[in-house]
This record gives sequence, C-alpha cells and structure tokens, in this order.
Amino acid sequence: MTHLYQDPFEEPNEAARRITPVTRRDLFDHIRSLPSPWHGRLEEVEFLARLYDLEALHSEDRRFDTFREDIVQHRHNNYDWDDYWVFTDPRLQLTSGPDERLLGFLAQMVHPVVCTDRDQAASTVAEFNQLLAPDGWVLRPTGKWIT
Repeated sequence: MTHLYQDPFEEPNEAARRITPVTRRDLFDHIRSLPSPWHGRLEEVEFLARLYDLEALHSEDRRFDTFREDIVQHRHNNYDWDDYWVFTDPRLQLTSGPDERLLGFLAQMVHPVVCTDRDQAASTVAEFNQLLAPDGWVLRPTGKWIT
C-alpha cells in the first residue's frame, strides 16, 4: 500500500485555484459575446493603464519604446490588431500568466468606472463566476455601487 503525503512547501489547494486554459478560453469566448467591448466606456489605453504600467512595458515595434505607443500605433493609427488582441499579447499575461492578472482584468471590466450599466455588470459577474467556479475562484464586490 502506497501513501501519498502533501508536500509541505506546496501551497494548499494551489491546483484547485489555478485558472485552467479551458476556463481562460471560455472566459475569452464569453467576453467576445458581450454587447459592449472589453474596455467598456474607456479607451483601451485608459483601461489597460488601470492594470499595467504601459510606459514600463517594452514595445515589440522597433519604431517605438513603450507598449502604450504600440497600442496607439496598431489600434488607432493602423488599426491592424483585432479587437481582442489583449487575450494573446504575452505582455498582458492574460492567456497563461498568473491568475491574479486575469482576475484583475475581469474585475476591471465590471468596475463602475468601466461599466456604467449595473445590470450588465451583475450579469457579466454571474457568468464569470460560473466559468471560474470549477477552478475555485469567485469575483465578489468590495464596495457599494455609487449612483
């Protein structure tokens, strides 16, 4: 008979709390189906600046120095990145980065500054939570919606 013991250096329930690639894909599919864009009422740069230091992240275009300049060039000037480019850009770490990156992104999507429709925000949170539940995560409000 073999007994398995928990590794004392492993975080408890870490495996249960990892957002799987399947869940991430399902979340991205759901976001694509929403009636409003992922950045809500904000411009993309303004939304992402709430989560990332866009001046500190490098440009992948040798003409520019910063990620902010990349976004402006490829989303405003050329419009050669698709509307859901954020899901695949490795600098944002939404596809395979830490869970907290993706959770922060989801939380910002329903923040009252970004999404002014309370009913839509509640519906989106309910769907996010249904998709996140198998991986052990849930989004919860941290304050009151101010009207």
